[in-house]
Amino acid sequence: MGRRTLEELDATQLKLVYIAGNLPDAQAAEACLMEIGLDYAVNVEQFTTTSVLGGVYAGAFIYVPASRHQECRTRLEACGLTDTIDLPPETPETCDGA
Repeated sequence: MGRRTLEELDATQLKLVYIAGNLPDAQAAEACLMEIGLDYAVNVEQFTTTSVLGGVYAGAFIYVPASRHQECRTRLEACGLTDTIDLPPETPETCDGA
């Protein structure tokens, strides 16, 4: 168990749980998730900040299975990584027919 690529895991069932903006945070998040024996994916992607300096940066985007998202979020926060990503509210399906 541990780090996998998005291709190795079913990417349709993964949800973003954390964006690490630096290497120490990425390593801490990985160590925290490995403690609970979870398969997760890390993908380097660009993000923008709304800080005074602003800009576009590269970060480690950490994806976990949707079914364990809340557990992982709680665990990361317990490890001191408090800038976690919440799942968006689910959109109810609509019916196009009569």
